[in-house]
Amino acid sequence: MKIKKNNIIIILIIILVLIGSILWYGELRTNREVPKRAKYVYNFKIRRDING
Repeated sequence: MKIKKNNIIIILIIILVLIGSILWYGELRTNREVPKRAKYVYNFKIRRDING
């Protein structure tokens, strides 16, 4: 049985969309608030750079 070229392209596009949506959903879940200590260290470095 011969598979048409169009069917293969459609299947590949569907697979790419599924993988892309899974990766995008994973990125949404990792967007959490930064811990206070990390904010403190970041602010400390910025102040030190500004003040010399």
